[in-house]
Amino acid sequence: LEPESGFGVGVIIFDNVQKLSESFVAAAGRDHTSLKNLLQNKSLCGHMSASNVVVVTGCTQGLGYHAVKKFATDLANDTQGSLKYDCVVLCCRNVAAAKKAVEALAKQTKCDPSKLVVLEEGCNLCEMWSVRAYAAALKTFLGERKIISLVNNAGIGGNPTYKKTSQGFDIIWATNHLGHFLLTILLLRHLAPGSRIVNVSSGVHDPANKTQLPDADQYWPQTKDEYDQRLARGEPFTGDSASQSGARRYSRSKLCNVLFTNELARRLSGAVPYA
Repeated sequence: LEPESGFGVGVIIFDNVQKLSESFVAAAGRDHTSLKNLLQNKSLCGHMSASNVVVVTGCTQGLGYHAVKKFATDLANDTQGSLKYDCVVLCCRNVAAAKKAVEALAKQTKCDPSKLVVLEEGCNLCEMWSVRAYAAALKTFLGERKIISLVNNAGIGGNPTYKKTSQGFDIIWATNHLGHFLLTILLLRHLAPGSRIVNVSSGVHDPANKTQLPDADQYWPQTKDEYDQRLARGEPFTGDSASQSGARRYSRSKLCNVLFTNELARRLSGAVPYA
Protein backbone atom coordinates (compact mmCIF):
# COMPACT_ATOMS: atom_id res chain seq x y z
CA LEU A 1 0.00 0.00 0.00
CA GLU A 2 1.79 3.07 -1.22
CA PRO A 3 0.18 6.48 -0.61
CA GLU A 4 1.40 9.15 -3.00
CA SER A 5 2.49 11.29 -0.06
CA GLY A 6 5.29 8.88 0.81
CA PHE A 7 3.69 7.91 4.12
CA GLY A 8 3.21 4.17 3.94
CA VAL A 9 0.96 1.71 5.71
CA GLY A 10 1.51 -2.00 5.20
CA VAL A 11 -0.06 -5.16 6.52
CA ILE A 12 1.94 -8.36 6.92
CA ILE A 13 -0.14 -11.52 6.95
CA PHE A 14 2.00 -14.18 8.54
CA ASP A 15 1.93 -17.92 8.02
CA ASN A 16 5.70 -18.54 7.91
CA VAL A 17 7.45 -17.41 11.09
CA GLN A 18 10.92 -17.88 9.63
CA LYS A 19 10.34 -15.14 7.08
CA LEU A 20 8.76 -12.66 9.44
CA SER A 21 11.66 -10.66 10.90
CA GLU A 22 13.06 -9.95 7.44
CA SER A 23 9.61 -8.84 6.34
CA PHE A 24 9.40 -6.45 9.30
CA VAL A 25 12.69 -4.82 8.43
CA ALA A 26 11.71 -4.53 4.78
CA ALA A 27 8.44 -2.91 5.74
CA ALA A 28 10.14 -0.49 8.09
CA GLY A 29 13.01 0.53 5.88
CA ARG A 30 12.13 0.72 2.24
CA ASP A 31 10.64 3.80 0.65
CA HIS A 32 7.63 3.08 -1.59
CA THR A 33 7.86 -0.70 -1.30
CA SER A 34 5.02 -2.84 -2.61
CA LEU A 35 3.41 -5.43 -0.34
CA LYS A 36 4.74 -8.10 -2.71
CA ASN A 37 8.30 -6.96 -2.09
CA LEU A 38 7.71 -6.74 1.66
CA LEU A 39 6.82 -10.41 1.74
CA GLN A 40 9.88 -11.21 -0.38
CA ASN A 41 12.01 -9.80 2.45
CA LYS A 42 13.72 -7.00 0.51
CA SER A 43 15.23 -4.85 3.27
CA LEU A 44 16.57 -1.40 2.43
CA CYS A 45 16.95 0.11 5.89
CA GLY A 46 19.58 2.56 4.65
CA HIS A 47 16.78 4.72 3.24
CA MET A 48 15.70 5.78 6.74
CA SER A 49 16.10 9.36 7.90
CA ALA A 50 18.63 10.39 10.55
CA SER A 51 17.87 10.45 14.29
CA ASN A 52 14.73 8.38 14.02
CA VAL A 53 13.55 5.43 16.07
CA VAL A 54 11.75 2.16 15.40
CA VAL A 55 8.91 1.11 17.72
CA VAL A 56 7.85 -2.55 17.96
CA THR A 57 5.02 -3.85 20.15
CA GLY A 58 5.12 -7.28 21.77
CA CYS A 59 8.87 -7.98 21.92
CA THR A 60 9.50 -10.39 24.79
CA GLN A 61 9.06 -13.52 22.69
CA GLY A 62 7.98 -14.88 19.34
CA LEU A 63 7.61 -12.73 16.26
CA GLY A 64 8.27 -9.36 17.86
CA TYR A 65 11.40 -10.62 19.60
CA HIS A 66 12.89 -11.84 16.35
CA ALA A 67 11.96 -8.62 14.57
CA VAL A 68 13.82 -6.60 17.20
CA LYS A 69 16.71 -9.06 16.95
CA LYS A 70 17.04 -8.27 13.24
CA PHE A 71 16.89 -4.52 13.88
CA ALA A 72 19.49 -4.88 16.65
CA THR A 73 21.76 -6.94 14.41
CA ASP A 74 21.62 -4.22 11.76
CA LEU A 75 22.44 -1.58 14.37
CA ALA A 76 25.40 -3.59 15.64
CA ASN A 77 26.76 -4.02 12.12
CA ASP A 78 26.24 -0.43 11.03
CA THR A 79 29.83 0.72 11.48
CA GLN A 80 29.52 3.42 8.78
CA GLY A 81 26.45 5.11 10.29
CA SER A 82 24.44 4.51 7.14
CA LEU A 83 21.41 2.97 8.83
CA LYS A 84 20.11 6.39 9.92
CA TYR A 85 17.96 5.21 12.84
CA ASP A 86 19.59 5.15 16.21
CA CYS A 87 17.48 2.94 18.47
CA VAL A 88 14.61 0.49 18.77
CA VAL A 89 11.89 1.00 21.38
CA LEU A 90 10.44 -2.21 22.79
CA CYS A 91 6.80 -1.52 23.60
CA CYS A 92 5.64 -4.24 26.03
CA ARG A 93 3.10 -4.79 28.79
CA ASN A 94 5.64 -6.38 31.14
CA VAL A 95 8.51 -3.93 31.63
CA ALA A 96 10.66 -6.40 33.59
CA ALA A 97 10.31 -9.04 30.86
CA ALA A 98 11.16 -6.45 28.21
CA LYS A 99 14.36 -5.51 30.05
CA LYS A 100 15.36 -9.17 30.21
CA ALA A 101 14.72 -9.41 26.47
CA VAL A 102 17.06 -6.44 25.94
CA GLU A 103 19.83 -8.21 27.89
CA ALA A 104 19.43 -11.34 25.79
CA LEU A 105 19.23 -9.44 22.52
CA ALA A 106 22.31 -7.38 23.31
CA LYS A 107 24.31 -10.55 23.98
CA GLN A 108 23.03 -12.31 20.87
CA THR A 109 23.54 -9.42 18.46
CA LYS A 110 26.43 -7.49 20.08
CA CYS A 111 24.23 -4.41 19.85
CA ASP A 112 24.83 -1.60 22.32
CA PRO A 113 22.03 -2.16 24.89
CA SER A 114 21.51 1.60 25.13
CA LYS A 115 20.08 1.40 21.60
CA LEU A 116 17.39 -1.02 22.75
CA VAL A 117 15.03 1.11 24.80
CA VAL A 118 12.38 0.03 27.31
CA LEU A 119 10.28 2.79 28.86
CA GLU A 120 9.33 2.53 32.51
CA GLU A 121 5.70 2.86 31.44
CA GLY A 122 4.31 -0.47 30.29
CA CYS A 123 1.73 -0.73 27.52
CA ASN A 124 -1.22 -3.04 28.16
CA LEU A 125 -2.87 -2.92 24.75
CA CYS A 126 -6.20 -4.27 25.94
CA GLU A 127 -6.70 -1.28 28.26
CA MET A 128 -7.12 2.04 26.48
CA TRP A 129 -6.01 4.08 29.50
CA SER A 130 -2.71 2.18 29.44
CA VAL A 131 -2.26 2.82 25.71
CA ARG A 132 -2.82 6.55 26.26
CA ALA A 133 -0.35 6.63 29.16
CA TYR A 134 2.27 4.80 27.12
CA ALA A 135 1.83 7.10 24.13
CA ALA A 136 2.36 10.10 26.39
CA ALA A 137 5.54 8.58 27.86
CA LEU A 138 6.84 7.72 24.40
CA LYS A 139 6.25 11.27 23.16
CA THR A 140 8.29 12.56 26.10
CA PHE A 141 11.10 10.15 25.27
CA LEU A 142 11.10 11.13 21.60
CA GLY A 143 11.49 14.85 22.15
CA GLU A 144 12.37 16.22 18.70
CA ARG A 145 13.00 12.80 17.19
CA LYS A 146 10.51 10.98 15.00
CA ILE A 147 9.33 7.41 14.54
CA ILE A 148 10.54 5.92 11.25
CA SER A 149 8.57 2.71 11.70
CA LEU A 150 5.76 1.59 13.98
CA VAL A 151 5.46 -2.20 13.97
CA ASN A 152 2.13 -3.24 15.50
CA ASN A 153 2.91 -6.85 16.30
CA ALA A 154 1.65 -7.72 19.80
CA GLY A 155 -1.35 -10.00 20.13
CA ILE A 156 -3.00 -12.85 21.99
CA GLY A 157 -4.49 -16.06 20.67
CA GLY A 158 -8.04 -17.32 20.53
CA ASN A 159 -8.60 -18.29 24.16
CA PRO A 160 -11.96 -20.11 24.37
CA THR A 161 -12.73 -18.40 27.69
CA TYR A 162 -14.50 -15.13 26.98
CA LYS A 163 -13.07 -12.22 28.99
CA LYS A 164 -13.80 -8.52 29.03
CA THR A 165 -11.46 -5.61 29.67
CA SER A 166 -12.21 -3.01 32.33
CA GLN A 167 -13.99 -1.00 29.63
CA GLY A 168 -16.13 -3.93 28.53
CA PHE A 169 -14.32 -4.92 25.33
CA ASP A 170 -13.56 -8.50 24.33
CA ILE A 171 -9.95 -8.92 25.46
CA ILE A 172 -8.83 -10.58 22.20
CA TRP A 173 -10.29 -7.82 20.03
CA ALA A 174 -9.02 -5.08 22.33
CA THR A 175 -5.47 -6.45 22.42
CA ASN A 176 -5.09 -7.44 18.79
CA HIS A 177 -6.89 -4.53 17.16
CA LEU A 178 -8.28 -1.73 19.29
CA GLY A 179 -5.11 -1.04 21.29
CA HIS A 180 -2.98 -0.84 18.16
CA PHE A 181 -5.61 1.31 16.47
CA LEU A 182 -5.50 3.84 19.31
CA LEU A 183 -1.69 3.74 19.64
CA THR A 184 -1.29 4.43 15.93
CA ILE A 185 -3.70 7.37 15.96
CA LEU A 186 -2.00 8.89 19.02
CA LEU A 187 1.43 8.66 17.38
CA LEU A 188 0.58 9.85 13.86
CA ARG A 189 1.97 13.35 14.38
CA HIS A 190 5.23 11.87 15.62
CA LEU A 191 5.96 9.82 12.50
CA ALA A 192 8.78 10.90 10.21
CA PRO A 193 8.30 11.73 6.52
CA GLY A 194 8.44 8.54 4.52
CA SER A 195 7.84 6.43 7.61
CA ARG A 196 6.05 3.10 7.70
CA ILE A 197 3.30 1.55 9.81
CA VAL A 198 3.34 -2.26 9.76
CA ASN A 199 0.28 -4.07 11.08
CA VAL A 200 0.74 -7.81 11.67
CA SER A 201 -2.31 -9.83 10.71
CA SER A 202 -2.77 -13.54 10.03
CA GLY A 203 -4.00 -15.83 7.30
CA VAL A 204 -6.95 -16.73 9.52
CA HIS A 205 -8.42 -13.26 8.91
CA ASP A 206 -10.41 -15.09 6.23
CA PRO A 207 -12.17 -17.80 8.27
CA ALA A 208 -13.94 -19.33 5.28
CA ASN A 209 -10.59 -20.23 3.74
CA LYS A 210 -8.32 -20.72 6.77
CA THR A 211 -10.25 -21.98 9.77
CA GLN A 212 -13.12 -23.93 8.20
CA LEU A 213 -15.52 -22.19 10.56
CA PRO A 214 -19.13 -21.78 9.43
CA ASP A 215 -20.07 -18.70 7.45
CA ALA A 216 -20.39 -15.87 9.98
CA ASP A 217 -23.61 -14.55 8.42
CA GLN A 218 -25.33 -17.88 9.05
CA TYR A 219 -25.12 -17.35 12.79
CA TRP A 220 -25.22 -13.59 13.08
CA PRO A 221 -27.35 -12.51 16.09
CA GLN A 222 -30.48 -10.55 15.37
CA THR A 223 -30.12 -8.07 18.25
CA LYS A 224 -27.35 -6.54 20.34
CA ASP A 225 -28.75 -8.19 23.47
CA GLU A 226 -28.56 -11.57 21.80
CA TYR A 227 -24.97 -10.89 20.76
CA ASP A 228 -24.01 -9.80 24.30
CA GLN A 229 -25.60 -12.93 25.76
CA ARG A 230 -23.64 -15.14 23.39
CA LEU A 231 -20.40 -13.33 24.21
CA ALA A 232 -21.02 -13.76 27.92
CA ARG A 233 -21.37 -17.51 27.33
CA GLY A 234 -18.23 -17.54 25.21
CA GLU A 235 -20.39 -18.47 22.22
CA PRO A 236 -20.94 -15.36 20.08
CA PHE A 237 -22.55 -17.46 17.33
CA THR A 238 -25.18 -20.15 17.57
CA GLY A 239 -23.63 -23.56 17.07
CA ASP A 240 -20.08 -22.55 18.05
CA SER A 241 -18.14 -24.66 20.50
CA ALA A 242 -15.94 -22.88 23.04
CA SER A 243 -12.85 -23.45 20.89
CA GLN A 244 -14.66 -22.22 17.78
CA SER A 245 -15.74 -19.11 19.67
CA GLY A 246 -12.16 -18.24 20.63
CA ALA A 247 -10.91 -18.97 17.12
CA ARG A 248 -13.63 -16.83 15.58
CA ARG A 249 -12.93 -13.87 17.88
CA TYR A 250 -9.23 -14.13 17.04
CA SER A 251 -10.05 -14.35 13.34
CA ARG A 252 -12.23 -11.25 13.55
CA SER A 253 -9.48 -9.30 15.33
CA LYS A 254 -7.05 -10.19 12.53
CA LEU A 255 -9.59 -9.13 9.92
CA CYS A 256 -9.84 -5.78 11.73
CA ASN A 257 -6.05 -5.40 11.31
CA VAL A 258 -6.44 -5.74 7.54
CA LEU A 259 -9.43 -3.41 7.30
CA PHE A 260 -7.75 -0.79 9.49
CA THR A 261 -4.61 -0.92 7.34
CA ASN A 262 -6.54 -0.38 4.14
CA GLU A 263 -8.62 2.49 5.51
CA LEU A 264 -5.67 4.21 7.18
CA ALA A 265 -3.68 4.04 3.95
CA ARG A 266 -6.64 5.52 2.06
CA ARG A 267 -7.07 8.39 4.50
CA LEU A 268 -3.37 9.23 4.66
CA SER A 269 -2.77 9.09 0.93
CA GLY A 270 -1.81 12.58 -0.19
CA ALA A 271 -4.12 14.21 2.33
CA VAL A 272 -2.28 14.66 5.61
CA PRO A 273 0.60 16.79 6.91
CA TYR A 274 2.43 13.85 8.45
CA ALA A 275 4.33 12.92 5.29
